[in-house]
Amino acid sequence: MSLPGRILGFLRGVMRPLATSPERRTALGPGSRVGSYELIERLGAGGMGEVWKAHHIVLDRVVALKLAHQSSGLGSRMAEALRHEARVLASLTGPQFTEVFDAGSFDGMTFLAMEWFEGRDLHHHVSTGGPLDSSQTARVLESLARALEHVHESGLVHCDVKPANIMLKNDLRTLSLIDFGIARHLGGDVLDSEHVTGTPAFMAPEHVAAPATVATPADIYALGCVGYFLLTGEPPFDGASAAEVFSEHIYGK
Repeated sequence: MSLPGRILGFLRGVMRPLATSPERRTALGPGSRVGSYELIERLGAGGMGEVWKAHHIVLDRVVALKLAHQSSGLGSRMAEALRHEARVLASLTGPQFTEVFDAGSFDGMTFLAMEWFEGRDLHHHVSTGGPLDSSQTARVLESLARALEHVHESGLVHCDVKPANIMLKNDLRTLSLIDFGIARHLGGDVLDSEHVTGTPAFMAPEHVAAPATVATPADIYALGCVGYFLLTGEPPFDGASAAEVFSEHIYGK
């Protein structure tokens, strides 16, 4: 497929999750139950689901609970992406990764229960506190590079490395790489071969032009984009549309 065709496919892919399925459940709220989990506070929501701070009643443990509502079409894609993420995270160990406690389904929802920790993502940290200095940036990039090295040695490509997917833990010195929903196995099939998925501002050119061949260099390219953001507070390319951003990645501004 031509590059313009890939760009169009990406735009369709990112717009589709924004539509509301008629089969989607009513919104959950604090105190709602998902199996043995009681929801405490919604931490975020997006096209692929919701993330809640929750309490496992039996084990008396606080977790981060990621939910995907199951329905026809989009819902099945969301649920499979969450199951895929659970399998990927379960294969990774180390302080730079979030520990998985549980995964399953309840009352039409697929869920993933993960380690809970106080912290904030790098995008929020820089947006509210300003760019990092060179030594802080070098420390973050070194830690992130070590995390990606482990990911790649495990035969995986993250495919969505960006500041919002890098969590700073309590001490603001330890980071955790999160959101493996679109990670792929090297040499394996992409989870969704019909659409290009990712975040335009941090995507390597080949990720758009030939997503089926995406390999470890795409994550390294994204790492460079993250470094630029940490030092400047802005992504290297930030056009008025996704297509413009892709063009700038490929041809420059």
